[in-house]
Amino acid sequence: MLGSCHALDIPFVFHNLGRSGVEAFTGNGEARTRVADCFSTAVTSFARNGNPGWDRYDLNRRTTMRIDSDPHTIDDPEPDLRLLWSPAA
Repeated sequence: MLGSCHALDIPFVFHNLGRSGVEAFTGNGEARTRVADCFSTAVTSFARNGNPGWDRYDLNRRTTMRIDSDPHTIDDPEPDLRLLWSPAA
């Protein structure tokens, strides 16, 4: 499986994980179906009503949705990395 790249979200949003060549980018495990379900639902919900299904981001909590094999929200993920990059922002 290759790493993340431009447009990798497309097969997850549109549930076309079975298309030729997609496995090289997404792998072929069952987790990718859970990721597609979660991501597609969030994108659709956000397009319909502006709410992806998790708390709005704010600078105090920095709640972020981690969409992976076990989708969940996490407050301020990787704070050390964020602080490292903050002078450049």
